[in-house]
Order: sequence, then C-alpha cells, then structure tokens
Amino acid sequence: MFTLPLSLIVNSSFGVSFELKTGAQDSAPKYFMNNGVMTGLCVEIMQAISKENSNIKFSGYNKFFPFKRIKLNMKKGAFDIFLGFSRNPEREKIYHFVDTPLYSVKYIMAVKSNDNINIQNFEDIRSLGKNGAILTLFGTADVRFLKSQGGLTIDDGGFNLSSQFVKLLANRGRLIYYHNIGLAYSIKKEGYTNKIKMLPSVFKTAYHYAAFSKKSPLNHVTAFEETLKKIQSNGVLDEIYNRYTSN
Repeated sequence: MFTLPLSLIVNSSFGVSFELKTGAQDSAPKYFMNNGVMTGLCVEIMQAISKENSNIKFSGYNKFFPFKRIKLNMKKGAFDIFLGFSRNPEREKIYHFVDTPLYSVKYIMAVKSNDNINIQNFEDIRSLGKNGAILTLFGTADVRFLKSQGGLTIDDGGFNLSSQFVKLLANRGRLIYYHNIGLAYSIKKEGYTNKIKMLPSVFKTAYHYAAFSKKSPLNHVTAFEETLKKIQSNGVLDEIYNRYTSN
C-alpha cells in the first residue's frame, strides 16, 4: 500500500510555507529598536502570526524605511505586506486591506499625575476656558480635529511628545491630546510614570490594519487573515496590545 510522506500530508493539510516581505516604519511603539533588535507592537503581532501558523514567515522588518518608501514598495509589489496602516477609501484603491483590525487607536488626554481634573467630553474642557489648554503636535490631523470641535484653547507648537511633556510639567498647558499607544510608550520610556497620567475618557477611536500589495497571491492573504482571526479569538492579539497600552 502506497503511503504519502508525512511532510506532504502536513503540507496538504496546512498549506505550503511562504514568505511575506515587509519593512519597518520608524514609529514607536509600532516598530522600534531595542539593543539593536527590532521590536514593537506590530513586530510582536508578526511573531505571533508565525507562531500560530509556521507556514507564514516575515522578512525585512529589521530595517527602517521612510513611510513614503513603504507605500511605494507596497504599490510596486516589492513589499507583500505592511502592518500598522490606517484605512481610508483612497488607500483601499491601492492596497488590499485585511478586514480584521490589528488594534484600536484611542485618542485620549494626559495630565499631570496630581491633577484631579474630571472630564468626560469636549464640553467639559470648553467650560474650563484657558484653564483647559490642550497641547498637541504641530501639523497633524489631531490639530484639525481639535479645531473642528470649536471653543477649545489649543497649543499646537510642539513637534514631539517629549516637548509636550516638558510644557505640561511646566504648567504651559493642562492637557495633552494624543493616542493611547504613543502616550503609554513615551511616558514609560521617558521616565514620567509618576508625573504624568492618562485619563480614561476616549475622544476618538480609530483602527490600524494589515494591508497587502495587490500583487500578492490571494492564498497568502487568505492564510494571513485566517491566522489573524485565530490569534484574535484566542486572546493573543489582546495580550500584545495590552502590553503596549498599560501606563
């Protein structure tokens, strides 16, 4: 009686191994170097995908690329995938987005640890007048969003979170508006855990996704999406996310 080799049986059941080429964006905590090794939220998700489905391998994420280059490489098919994309109709014309989100991005406020402020919404902040001055980053979509709310005191003179932390602690603003992932990471990294806290109220929620080049084989997209759903349902995706959002 003829019997198939075990390796062929395994491959016929679970698919053939393949490699997904990608790159890293210099955007902590999604991707960052730690003692010369690339790590971060998106890197851990890739590692969890490969652990759940050993047929899926990733390469290229050990090197930073400018975001414009990442998008161009995706469009040309030089990269198969990128993790950490925000999704919009314009991008959907160019890339194939996996429907299951990788994680949520919650826009919140941070204040000094000894500030007993209690705010639930923008109306609460408006009622504070100049005593509710919000610090945010220059030239970002956050500025446009805050200005669209009307009646807020906004200081958008900062170019990075480090400068905003300094201004907050010097009482040159009462609130910092930014997303929970970046705030949690930066507060820890810069040693402000006992000086700055994140408030629980969420002012906007967005999601980041994995996107494939439209030149990538459909079976690779399907295998990735099925595996992503598995690590979502078994709680692994939440475990990774929680490591990067706890203050």
